[in-house]
Amino acid sequence: MPPPGSLTRITATLLPVTTPPPGGRPPPCRRYRLLVVGDAVMRRPPASGDPWRVDLTTDGSFLPLPHRSIAGLQQTLDDGGRIGPVLLDPMDLPTIGPLLRPALRGQTPAKAVEIYGWALLYQPAGRHGIGLIDPHDDVPGMPACYESPAELADRQEFLAARGLLTRAIAVVTQQSDFDRGGGVRWNRYCPRARWDRACGPVLPRP
Repeated sequence: MPPPGSLTRITATLLPVTTPPPGGRPPPCRRYRLLVVGDAVMRRPPASGDPWRVDLTTDGSFLPLPHRSIAGLQQTLDDGGRIGPVLLDPMDLPTIGPLLRPALRGQTPAKAVEIYGWALLYQPAGRHGIGLIDPHDDVPGMPACYESPAELADRQEFLAARGLLTRAIAVVTQQSDFDRGGGVRWNRYCPRARWDRACGPVLPRP
């Protein structure tokens, strides 16, 4: 995971989880070059329909709190949680700005990932240190994903008008999203997803 206060690049291929109508063709895969300021640990809610939770720093940066231990992070993932890259936001420029030019000129190839879309983190009034993400309306066990930047920006504008801070988080594919049958691994949310692009476990599994 990128350390807090860093800026890295990723190349994300969008694989929407929306099922096309019968006989319809799936939407084309689109690629995006994204600048990332860290990762968010998204904790799955215990009850269906409740929002996902993300621990936040309390320094006013509205950044997700780094995980305290690898073992704790692995337990969150084993419990159905997710980890996702946090996209650069204009609010980050006062502190991250000096890193922007080197990141854009960097010679290190951008990491390639596959994403289902963008989750939107928000903080209700009075909930200091905690951010929420709405659950997916149609896919149990997934946070809500916006499948186009325009949809994401529209929702951010809507919440900003109501005084709520927001952050975009890329919902990347994870190895736990794949089932195995007939000697192959297949993604239960999107058949086009590739096993070799999925985020792997933090610790080796027995």
